[in-house]
Amino acid sequence: LAATRASDRSGGGADEEGAGSSNVAPQIGDPTTRASAPSQALVPYTPPPPQLAELYAARRRYDFGADAAEVGEVVIEQAFGAGGIGVGAAAWNAGDALARYICTGEGAARLATWTATSDAQPPTWSMRPLRGLRALELGAGVGLVSIVAARLGARVLATDGEEAVVALLRANLRANSVADCGSGARDAADATLPPGCASALLYRWGEPVPRELQELRPQVLLAADVIYGGGDKATRTWDALLDSLVALSDGGARMLLLAHRFRYPHHELPFFRKLRRRFRATHIVQYHADGHRFATIDEAQLRHARPGDIWLWHLEKLPFRSEEL
Repeated sequence: LAATRASDRSGGGADEEGAGSSNVAPQIGDPTTRASAPSQALVPYTPPPPQLAELYAARRRYDFGADAAEVGEVVIEQAFGAGGIGVGAAAWNAGDALARYICTGEGAARLATWTATSDAQPPTWSMRPLRGLRALELGAGVGLVSIVAARLGARVLATDGEEAVVALLRANLRANSVADCGSGARDAADATLPPGCASALLYRWGEPVPRELQELRPQVLLAADVIYGGGDKATRTWDALLDSLVALSDGGARMLLLAHRFRYPHHELPFFRKLRRRFRATHIVQYHADGHRFATIDEAQLRHARPGDIWLWHLEKLPFRSEEL
């Protein structure tokens, strides 16, 4: 994740983030007042732009009570820009969208439809279709999506590729009283564990799938705001992500839920074109920047993606075809 999100440092991406959480942005001072008097600091203080205040906030609160009473409030500690930690140390808008989707009626209904037609579990769940499922989040960051999935009853393994972010992720799981599945994936896959737990693990995309992840045998993959930037470095990182998604799907995962907020569609669309060659989109929810929201399965709509739009994909692994190579 660190390698992926680092590409966002050079080009905005975060300049329009912030809407989504229910926290009040911290008071960071009046820059006009500061400018009126000589600075006594060795380095004059420059407050972040107002639209970035939520990312720099040490703590953010999300209220999911209206969507799912069992989820309630989630409190997230952030460390964006602190000590050289990457942008994985902040909660981003697509993560909020994915977290809310899996606990709302529409998301639950579609997930329930999927589980009823798969061998993931008996089709007995309605509003809590994630209950008892083994879920793996890639690029979990501060853990918002994993916390919500665990409170909905999933056994979650939350992964990230930066050690400092994984430490923050573990702290957020504990702070939100999420039961610990154990030391790793083996425990998360233990059928004797009660549903609703999460563990954190360091995993870098493109590396061989470690034994812990193989033993988890995830049924659902989750990912939000893991595509940033452009150029050769980003392309290599995206290819590594795609390799990991394919490997984990080959290991048993039947569904991928991926949420993405477009920042530079021209640069980001090549990844989704590659994704379409290996996964089939069964449903797409689009949250437009202007507030309109609709669903479509017409992937030709990709060319109409606009900065600020959030797209949430339901994806299933396609059978291997040699001509794809």
